[in-house]
Amino acid sequence: MENKIIYFMRHGHYGSERLTKEGKLQVRNSAQEIKEELNGTKRIRIYSSPKIRAKQSAKIIADTLLPVKAKIQVKEKLDSCNGGVGDLVSTINSFPAIIVGHQPDLRDYLGKSLSEGEYVKIVR
Repeated sequence: MENKIIYFMRHGHYGSERLTKEGKLQVRNSAQEIKEELNGTKRIRIYSSPKIRAKQSAKIIADTLLPVKAKIQVKEKLDSCNGGVGDLVSTINSFPAIIVGHQPDLRDYLGKSLSEGEYVKIVR
């Protein structure tokens, strides 16, 4: 059975809708940790909110993961605070995947998953 691994990442620190220098470093460091875990993975999908800070984060992740081929898909449903993460997760059929989104949607989805007995690993 294939492991269905999805990484959830909040965009990096930002100001005026764009990532700050600190935010770019946060994302790069987290992506480097994910890269070490991917060990032999050839492809990955990155799902991003349409907000600039999330799309910037997705691009930094994709660049950091090289030589893994990353396909970035912008998903409007990740720009809301009404369950967009859960809706997206239910449609993902290619693993591993990364979701770049926002609070409180990520927190709410992960909290619900934990309460339902899902395994969640936190990477900082």
